[in-house]
Amino acid sequence: MAGKQNHTIKLSIAQLVLSLLLLTSSAGNAQVISASDSLLLESLKTELKLNNTQQTAIDSIIYSSSAELLDIDKESQRAARSSLPQEEQDRLMTELRERKKSIKESRHLSIRLVLNVDQITLYDDNIKPGKPAVLHMGINHDRANCNVCIPK
Repeated sequence: MAGKQNHTIKLSIAQLVLSLLLLTSSAGNAQVISASDSLLLESLKTELKLNNTQQTAIDSIIYSSSAELLDIDKESQRAARSSLPQEEQDRLMTELRERKKSIKESRHLSIRLVLNVDQITLYDDNIKPGKPAVLHMGINHDRANCNVCIPK
């Protein structure tokens, strides 16, 4: 009984998040997402077998966060080309990186709110693996297929 109540509360929160995202998104603009966000969206749809409500919510979450991330990337490029003093550029770039990190964390949590327990497990294990404790990055590192990044 408590599990069903918890799931109902999560669905209500997800519907609220979806409503807020739909209200804040621009209705007339063409929606463009980055290649990595497009791959994320596609893997969510194919691997998690989303129902219509979940798919609508996840589409909204991905599109709105992707638009924000693309805006931050543009700001970051402008800041790098600006004639600001180096200290000011560094401060601005740090702020933009923090905003980007916050948006990604918020997106991750919003996606988890929309999913059921089984889907959350698949999402955490297959789609959004945790970061490794050891830094071992290299050229063309693929965290999703790395033996160190994914605990066996």
